[in-house]
Amino acid sequence: MEKAIISAFQQIVDATVVQAMAKLQKNNELEKPRYYTVNEAADILRVNRVTIYNLFKKDKIQPLKVGGRTLIAADALDEAVETKQVFKYQH
Repeated sequence: MEKAIISAFQQIVDATVVQAMAKLQKNNELEKPRYYTVNEAADILRVNRVTIYNLFKKDKIQPLKVGGRTLIAADALDEAVETKQVFKYQH
């Protein structure tokens, strides 16, 4: 009887943990911005704004113009860093 209660309790705890983890993962995905401004991208890469504009000229990162604003997709910036497209010296 006691083992059955412990087993049932363990199943409830496991289900609760799985739900909490799914909720945290969803919230974490929502926290990451989908687009960065030029200033935000420069801060992330720890470079000057001019460097970001030079990366645009060299087609290393594709800008997105929205009205008068220049935005950079977060995925595009991540990909450029992962593939080392934004580094001066590539090996």
